[in-house]
Amino acid sequence: MPGVNLLRTPGPANTFKVAGLPLPGTAKVSGCVDQRKLDVQAGKGTKGATITYSGGEPQEFEVKLLIADEDEFDEWLNGEAANVVRAVPEGKKPKAYSVEYPSCLECGITAALTKSFTASEKQEDGGYIVTIKMLPSSPPKPSSGVPKGSATQWTSKDGKPPDAQSAADKTIEQLTKQIKDGA
Repeated sequence: MPGVNLLRTPGPANTFKVAGLPLPGTAKVSGCVDQRKLDVQAGKGTKGATITYSGGEPQEFEVKLLIADEDEFDEWLNGEAANVVRAVPEGKKPKAYSVEYPSCLECGITAALTKSFTASEKQEDGGYIVTIKMLPSSPPKPSSGVPKGSATQWTSKDGKPPDAQSAADKTIEQLTKQIKDGA
């Protein structure tokens, strides 16, 4: 539509949700990264290096809320979603809340904690800007740089060690034996 700035118009592509609730205004998210921790070990006197994956590192990202009118501003001050963002974490292991935004989902970020937020800044156009800094949260999962193919012990679904012969190989072996026994 002519004259409509879709980047400043609330909608699914620019609405940031926390705990399933939409934050007021139009969101602009930056800094979403799927950061990987890699250990690079170069050998002495050789070309190349051994690279080991040793997990992920959460990186802070930023949500800017462009609050266009007094209704959205009131929602920021008193709304349930805004209260989730402004709540002070409890205990030593604070519980993260779910987040939804296209660039967050693209990087695998589905939960976060509020690291900080600014007071609302009045803009020349009468709107407000609020900046929220968040840290992605996910429970630690074992990660190792050992390739799956290099495991020393492997068992099949039935718990038995693998057999190098396929079913076709076994059938051929049985038929060959029958031919030899019959001759």
